[in-house]
Amino acid sequence: MILAILVSLTLTSNVNNTNLNLSNLSSDDNTHAFVLADSLQQREEAAGRERQRSQPIDGGGSFTGNGEAKKLYQDQTNNCVAWVKKQTGINRPVGAGGRSGINSQEAKVGSAGVERGRLSHLVLIVAINGDDIVINESNYIKNYITQRVLHRNDFLGFII
Repeated sequence: MILAILVSLTLTSNVNNTNLNLSNLSSDDNTHAFVLADSLQQREEAAGRERQRSQPIDGGGSFTGNGEAKKLYQDQTNNCVAWVKKQTGINRPVGAGGRSGINSQEAKVGSAGVERGRLSHLVLIVAINGDDIVINESNYIKNYITQRVLHRNDFLGFII
């Protein structure tokens, strides 16, 4: 015996939503609504990233909060834009945190990346491994050049 059930579905789409969650069940008219939403794991991961971003960094002036910083060496530049421009040879204005200098959405080793955050932050791209991008930077931790691994989505764009 084959049992067929007809269900009226209402799908609501959201850019960041990926899983179906059952809601608004009504047994009176046999109508069910499914709304696209983030999974519990995705919501917990997003909350964890937000908590990490809200933690203060050891004296850095350009706070973004992504990735764990490894101190490479001491440096008194304490200005992400000045340091990256010196490393890359960029000689044109790029704005605070590099935001106005973005001219590419493609990361390239040796180029500058503009990291998104409460304040944008200019970094030097030193390696790319899939979606993981290794960066060096000034002023993430005051008086140090540091290195972090960021995800491609952590960038607003790149300066080539």
